[in-house]
Amino acid sequence: MPSRSPAQHRLMEAAAHTKGGFGGVPQKVGKEFVKADTGKYAKGGVSLAVGRKEKLPVERGAGLTAKGREKYNRETGSHLKAPQPGGGGRKDSFCARMSGVVEHSKGDAPRAKASLKRWKLFYVLSNLINQGIQYFAIKKQVIGLLANQYEYSLPVGGNDVLNALYRTMTQPSGGYTSSAGGTVANVYDQNTATYCEQTSTNGDITVNYGSSPEYLGSIGFMPYFAVGSGAWSYVFESSADNITWKTLYTGTYVPVADGEWVWQDIDPGANVSYYRMRATDGTTLSLRELYFGNNSTEITMSRLNRDDYVNLPNKNFTANQPFQYWLNRTIPQATLTVWPTPSSSFVQMTVWYSAYIEDVGALSGQLAIPDRWLMAIQNMLAHQMAQELPGVDVGRIQYLEVQAEKYFNMAEQEERDRSPIYFAPNISVYSR
Repeated sequence: MPSRSPAQHRLMEAAAHTKGGFGGVPQKVGKEFVKADTGKYAKGGVSLAVGRKEKLPVERGAGLTAKGREKYNRETGSHLKAPQPGGGGRKDSFCARMSGVVEHSKGDAPRAKASLKRWKLFYVLSNLINQGIQYFAIKKQVIGLLANQYEYSLPVGGNDVLNALYRTMTQPSGGYTSSAGGTVANVYDQNTATYCEQTSTNGDITVNYGSSPEYLGSIGFMPYFAVGSGAWSYVFESSADNITWKTLYTGTYVPVADGEWVWQDIDPGANVSYYRMRATDGTTLSLRELYFGNNSTEITMSRLNRDDYVNLPNKNFTANQPFQYWLNRTIPQATLTVWPTPSSSFVQMTVWYSAYIEDVGALSGQLAIPDRWLMAIQNMLAHQMAQELPGVDVGRIQYLEVQAEKYFNMAEQEERDRSPIYFAPNISVYSR
């Protein structure tokens, strides 16, 4: 019998193209429904085209764009969602269905193969984190600590903390001006309860150190929002004469939230008299604090295991300097719980962490890997695809597995920084 709704037809399509069936529907039943479906369903349903930017081309991994999903959902009453780059049930289900589509296709099924390649490549890249630290995937994040807050999140994609350091800085005295109104004195009063809200877009806030130029190492700001959050575009700039400005850092649609610091280290810096934060792309600055900092001092923080943290008698004990942390590797983001709880909102934590390699996305850009890894990734992907595609000889799969392992070992053995290692044996306990 034919399907009675688009949703039922999609279920039968999935069952028909998945070995063993799908969603409780046997594969044989799915095929019978698909064969019986006529009209809109049998003709393929909604018209979607690459030229109208509703589908991705094969070389970019196939699949629907956001525009294509919106059109399909609108015309069929469906609820298609965006791809699941972080992995999960939807991605696993998709890969299983696409394998079935390739197996039962009358032709070469290029779009189904491209979709499989896209997901399998993500799996290959994300699995590298389980096999060692990739030096090209080590990142740095400066986290602005807040008074009475002890839990902070690693950025999305962060895996493990390699180093965590407590940091303090000096805020040099200077003269502040705002080009677009607001109470500019509130951005440097060391009081996060006050704020300066500019009255027009693309304004700037400038500090002038006069005859005593300053070399800044970091710039941080704390946004103000009466409600919600936003995405700001801005630049940090320096100048020796307040006329010619040099860009130190560009932020484009950076997610910002009320009362949460955004820090950026400036490297290389400049020894000049003028610095400013300038809004771009229609951004209106509204700041609780704007901190131009120098003379930073960093102290290593020690890591606690879960048992040691859980057994702390007073987890809410506050002090100016948190000197320990516990890393909770949870999802969707790992969190750092610092101890003692900081009592100041004008200190930072510098975190060096290992990260997952960026998602392959629409396959439109360059993979975030160095060239020395290309052969390893190519052979690992070939091995994974061979296991999914029908008709690949078992001997070929075993050969590809050997090649994948060979080139992975070559790449992994080169993944080092060649720095000297010093050992300092301490045998005093035996020689007293």
